[in-house]
Amino acid sequence: MKQLVIVLLLLGYFSSGAQAKEGDEDGNLTYFGVSASQVETDDIENNNFGIVLGGSSEAGPGAELFYSDTFDGERVKTTGFPDVDYSTQVWGLLGTYRFGTEVYARLKFGYASVDVRADVAGSGTETFDEGGWSYGIGVGIEVGKSGAVELNYLVLPEIDLTIGDQFETVDSDLVSLSYNWYF
Repeated sequence: MKQLVIVLLLLGYFSSGAQAKEGDEDGNLTYFGVSASQVETDDIENNNFGIVLGGSSEAGPGAELFYSDTFDGERVKTTGFPDVDYSTQVWGLLGTYRFGTEVYARLKFGYASVDVRADVAGSGTETFDEGGWSYGIGVGIEVGKSGAVELNYLVLPEIDLTIGDQFETVDSDLVSLSYNWYF
């Protein structure tokens, strides 16, 4: 995870060059980004890699579509039970509102879907899908004229887990660091 964060920051630094900031005369920006994130579901943490596509005013409303999938899942070992490998896939469509220009905050609200996969040793895969409202905040800083580094926190929909005759509702959230290129 630390290596991905370093790579994202270096990408932002080296791609910032002398490019002019894109956007139309009204200050509208379109961006594509890559992110390293951590999704936490009921104390199980997965390291994810994701992409984002969005558009917004330099200061005002916008929209964002994102997708994130596990590249480094967590293995849970329980005495007397088989090991379980967890992975998480998340996608969402969010409305945004950006405050500020070069250093900014971005409120986010919309729909997200969370897919938790539990690969139980010797028993196959169980999948738990939930969709619903998601909300959060991002803070960012523009790097040169070509893009921005952004740190985000999103509260994701609760997930209903049913294993055997046990039922539990768990919280999930996502923390990500992304580099967004303007185009």
